[in-house]
This record gives sequence, C-alpha cells and structure tokens, in this order.
Amino acid sequence: MSVELIIRETEDTLSRIKTRLYFLTEVETQFAEVTKGKTFQVKNDIVFRMLHDTWDMLVVDFASLAKGMLGSGGFFNKLKANTHQIKPLKAANVSPVKGSTICIGFVPTAEEIERTELEIQENFIENALKSHEETMFDLFPEARNRSPIKITPDDIDKLKLKFESLITDVVDDRNMHRAHKYERVKGKDQIDKLNFSTLSDRFQKIEELLTKIRYLVCNSSFAHMEMNFASKEETARDLVLMVVWGANKLVDIESGINDKLNEGVTDPVSNTYGYMLRDKLVEESHRYHDRVLNGDLDHEGFSQNEKEKFHFNNVNMQSIRKLI
Repeated sequence: MSVELIIRETEDTLSRIKTRLYFLTEVETQFAEVTKGKTFQVKNDIVFRMLHDTWDMLVVDFASLAKGMLGSGGFFNKLKANTHQIKPLKAANVSPVKGSTICIGFVPTAEEIERTELEIQENFIENALKSHEETMFDLFPEARNRSPIKITPDDIDKLKLKFESLITDVVDDRNMHRAHKYERVKGKDQIDKLNFSTLSDRFQKIEELLTKIRYLVCNSSFAHMEMNFASKEETARDLVLMVVWGANKLVDIESGINDKLNEGVTDPVSNTYGYMLRDKLVEESHRYHDRVLNGDLDHEGFSQNEKEKFHFNNVNMQSIRKLI
C-alpha cells in the first residue's frame, strides 16, 4: 500500500469526524448569544441530551481513530513498513513556474529574459528542496545526522510516541466520561472533559502532522475544511432556541411569527423576517429578565400580554444549565 493512500484514508476519516466540532462550536456561540451568559432552565431535554450525545461521539470517534492509528495494523505501522517512500526531494521532481518574468519601464533582450527566468527557477528549486528538508528534520530530527539522509523504522517509532502523548487526554476523556463512564469510576475526578477549544487544538496538531507527512511523500498539501452541508449557524440557532424555549412552535407563537405568516408578511421559504422576530423575542426576554433582577417586581412598563409571555421565560433563566 502506498503511503499516499494511507494518508488520504486517514485525512478523510479525520475530516468526517471533525464535522461535529464545527457544529458544536457554533452551538456554544449561539448559547452565549441567546442567554448572554445568564442562567437558564432546559425546556427541551431531548435536544439538550442530543447535543451532549454529539459531543460524546465526537470524542469517542476521535479517540478511536487515534488509537487505531497507533494499533498494530494502523497508520504508524503501515508507515513503518513503507519508510522507503519517505525520502529527500530531488531537484528533478520539482516543477518551477516558467514564463514568470515581468518587466516594467524597459524591454529586455531575449538573453536577459532567459537568464532571469533561469535564476527564478533555480531559486524556486533551492527553496523547495530546503523546505522539504526542514520538514523532514522537524518530524525526524535524528535523520539530520545520517549521510545519506534516510528514514528508519526507529524514526517512525519516535514519531508514534510523540503522537501518543498528543492524544492521551482525548483517550482519557473518552474512557472516563464518554464510552466507559459507568465502568471506570476510579480516577474520574482527576480527568477533565475536554472543551471545544482543546479538541480543536488536538485536531489541528494531527492535521499538521498529516500535512507534513503528505508533503514529504507526495510534495503536496491537504486543505482540511468543514464538510457539513446544512448551515451550522441556522441549525445551531434553531436547536438552542428549542432548548431555552421548549420547541420552535413556542418560539414562533411567542415571537409573532405565526401571526405574520398568516398575514402573508414573512417569506415562508427563506423565513428571513421570521429570524428577525426570533431575535427580537430574545432581546425582549432579556429586557424583562433584567427588570426582574433589578427588583422591579411590579414589572412597570410591561403590558399584561408581555407579563404573561415573559413570565415563562423569566423562570427559564433561573438555574444554571450550560452546554459546557
């Protein structure tokens, strides 16, 4: 099996697992925007558990991939069996850009153009060889002392140990808090659940490792990007509102979206105006809540309709329940 294929399979799996992280990070953002950091009561426990389950599966799959990469038939042992494919770049394999000379203010001779383009190509090749060599020594420091430069199985073992130390907390979180949380009670208090920022950092470091290996073997790179087709912003907003209010139907009724739809004011397809009404409902809820916290028990300045509408939402924000 070629190293390029091994890398490609791992990159694809990692990207698919990470789709959950893009979404969950947006959920965290929407919770902050909707609640403004205030306490709230979960009104839709099914959706709230679903969000936690997504978080759990993100860590479970991430840890499983990492452990699989370390396994006997995994990424590093496959790499170890193909060290001959990791070798210094040769000048003959570098393809510099040609015809890149631009002259302003004078017309050069054909010889001058040829000489300038030759210098550009030589510099390009020199920089490419230097960059490739630096990447190799960054991953495999001991290769610097060998002549000729050669990557050995021992180099792969050292890289494997470095990788293992990188994902230790991910595996510990998986074992203690996710996949085996009812089996492994001892020591659970000493292991923290990883937040989205830490998980993002771990993903990034593994992506960088794979990119460097791809660069050494294939002289190419890989762009890691979000693979969610649905809008993470709109989906996260809808689900967060369901957690805080109970159901989108309640949000639509209380914000007046249903009435506007019946009047033909909003666009039922894009529902752009509907989102504006939902945002207005959130702001009105906070305005009411702040007045209550400030001791305005008479709710002066609010209509009877507002009192009835926001009394429910005032209760929503009384006990702390946050995603993280």
